[in-house]
Amino acid sequence: FTPEFFVLTKDHKIAYLGAMDDKTKADEVKERYLEAAVDAVLRGDKPARGETVAHGCLIRYRRTRD
Repeated sequence: FTPEFFVLTKDHKIAYLGAMDDKTKADEVKERYLEAAVDAVLRGDKPARGETVAHGCLIRYRRTRD
């Protein structure tokens, strides 16, 4: 699975779509895309980044095929 986040304006328009942060490991994060987008929308501004590439997560699961 690849988690993608959406931030909507009060008019239900997409203001941001993409990854939560610039890295998948918390201790390596330098830029918090989602947090910045939410802050911008709450101020009534447009986020600096409207879209980023979402990275695949580290969730592993056993899958069986029929």
